[in-house]
Amino acid sequence: TIPPQYLSRGCYFSLRGKNPFSHLIYPLPNEEGLGVHLTLDLAGQARFGPDTEWIYQLDYRVDPKRVEQFYAAIKAYYPALEKDCLQPAYSGIRPKVVGPGDAAG
Repeated sequence: TIPPQYLSRGCYFSLRGKNPFSHLIYPLPNEEGLGVHLTLDLAGQARFGPDTEWIYQLDYRVDPKRVEQFYAAIKAYYPALEKDCLQPAYSGIRPKVVGPGDAAG
């Protein structure tokens, strides 16, 4: 039997200006996954994500209004962050076999 497929969009925001980090930062995981963590691209640019948003059709747009959620999550490990330093970057879609509210594994 083929299980149903659920779509989870993960958005990323990047940091405007100089990156103060030299390593990755992973907060404690939450019920949806690893949480909004910090990664560095090959150019050293800071990127925060992914979040988890359940969607019903393919749509790779990053809603700029999600900055509020990102700001709150990132402030836990980067208290000096200013909200206007975050800008939408990109998203990816992860197919899942468990949906919203279901336990993974």
